[in-house]
Amino acid sequence: MNCGIICEFNPFHNGHALLFKKLRQKGCHLIVAVMSGNFVQRGEPAIADKWLRAKCAIENGADLVFELPAVFCLQSAEGFAFGGISLLKRLGIVDAFGFGSESADLVALEQTALYLSNFDSKKIDKKLNYAQALEKALENDFPSGAQIIKNPNDILAVEYLKANSSIGTPLTPLCIKREDVLHDAKSPLGNIASASFLRSLWKKEGFSHCTSFIPTAPLLNPEEKRAADFSRLFLLCLEKLRQMDPIRLENFSGLKDGLGSRFLKAARQATSLEELLLSAKTKSCHYSRLKRSLCQILLDIYEKDLKMAKKTGPLYARLLGASPKGLPFLSKIKENSALPLLTKLTGFLPEEAYLAAKDLSAEQKMLLFDLRATEMQALCYEPPTLKGRDYLYSPYFFK
Repeated sequence: MNCGIICEFNPFHNGHALLFKKLRQKGCHLIVAVMSGNFVQRGEPAIADKWLRAKCAIENGADLVFELPAVFCLQSAEGFAFGGISLLKRLGIVDAFGFGSESADLVALEQTALYLSNFDSKKIDKKLNYAQALEKALENDFPSGAQIIKNPNDILAVEYLKANSSIGTPLTPLCIKREDVLHDAKSPLGNIASASFLRSLWKKEGFSHCTSFIPTAPLLNPEEKRAADFSRLFLLCLEKLRQMDPIRLENFSGLKDGLGSRFLKAARQATSLEELLLSAKTKSCHYSRLKRSLCQILLDIYEKDLKMAKKTGPLYARLLGASPKGLPFLSKIKENSALPLLTKLTGFLPEEAYLAAKDLSAEQKMLLFDLRATEMQALCYEPPTLKGRDYLYSPYFFK
């Protein structure tokens, strides 16, 4: 059985390695990861670049790692799941997908996914953020579903299952119970810590305090131990917003309900990224949605680009890493998949064409956002890292 997972590895830690082990125990011969690139779904640059995170995954049990395009990473759980499941299916080599779950109740998860696939959005209370409003609506009509969506991993699992049933031939779902630390847990359990705990620890105390929770830590060089910090993009965010036409701002997703004007107002006097976000936030807007909107503005990802991505799905398979077991499957992807398999970019989107950003095909336009995400993430290090890494770095092949 060839199994796919949709992931971020932000950063890769012992809990991820444990997930791989459990998938192997369920009979997974090949593990294919579709991973967020240099920006992640919570609406911020990844703490470590995509090549390092892919390398860590390959060295600890993954066989192939592909990049999920930024237009899917910077969407809600629904858009993120749609992009990930679509890419796994289009590779032509995957017949199952695995995911972590707090409940590990596959029947309840599938029932909730089915219910939400036919859910009437008019029942949503606009005064609450989407997650709270959805939970409130389900408490009356589908109580077991309301319990399911209280858990972060279960929410993603439901979205994976919705996407799986709606796109082509369904993959076999493999549900792995999350028994160690919970998502966003603020303290570790043994040598397992949540990604959010590790990001905070890494930024505040330094990488040396994270080594017992990250399996490849002893192998990392000093350059790889630096943490990317979203706050270093504050001045760029401020410059972008202060020069933004209010009408143009409405062309970005989710900024027509007053959030855009709140962003512009906050940008007039904010002195930090945190202040900018807090000043723009409303009760009905989740913090992650706010950050995703800001990232979309930074990368010039307009609402029309998100709609196009929803229509087309991923348009290429960009390889970030492969194990010896995974390498032979690259030829099978070329045989079975209609997607171009990208290991180098020069023949697909030359650097001059990327910089000009004119007369691009739909595939090139989608890739353009990934490259912009890389350049923005490079500025989140102190000092900034290299320009043009997408053209300088190759996939990691584990020997």
